[in-house]
Amino acid sequence: MGFRFRKSVNLGPVRFTASKSGISTSVGVRGFRVTKKANGKVQTTTSIPGTGISYTSASGGGKQSRTAKRKPFYTRWWFIGLVVLIVLGAIGGRGSSGSETAVSTPAPSAQAELQAPAAERSLPVEAPDPTPAPLRTYILNLETNVFHTQGCQHVQRMKDSNKQEIESTYQDMINQGYSPCETCNPR
Repeated sequence: MGFRFRKSVNLGPVRFTASKSGISTSVGVRGFRVTKKANGKVQTTTSIPGTGISYTSASGGGKQSRTAKRKPFYTRWWFIGLVVLIVLGAIGGRGSSGSETAVSTPAPSAQAELQAPAAERSLPVEAPDPTPAPLRTYILNLETNVFHTQGCQHVQRMKDSNKQEIESTYQDMINQGYSPCETCNPR
């Protein structure tokens, strides 16, 4: 019986195994695993966990004859390098433990806009309404700051000193701080 050596390292779903014949890489989860062996063969194992029933198939690779030209070193290790990069990306993408806070820096154009005075900042411009609102005649109660239509029942009860007739649009009246009457709803 000869000397044997074998050491496996698991990194999530990826397993690296170092042995006397070389390094093999295995990717999978419980029940399904694909292994690239050190001799170049690819082995696929499918199983039903807990039953001991499994199916294994191997393909490609194998021992090369002495006359066959060997592939360069880097072409045999590309698969392992790719797997390592994927695992490191998955580990790094999990985020922090919550104790660190991510700080985002705005783009240079956004920084310049934030540093500009409020009057110089670009604000979204609304397109002007193609049809201006019609001017209407409202009766304004100067005591309550409520505006009414001419035929509202509250207009007839108002004192003449509190009444003011005004021609304006509904939105202009609202913008000036006046409230519409809830009875006549002057729109």
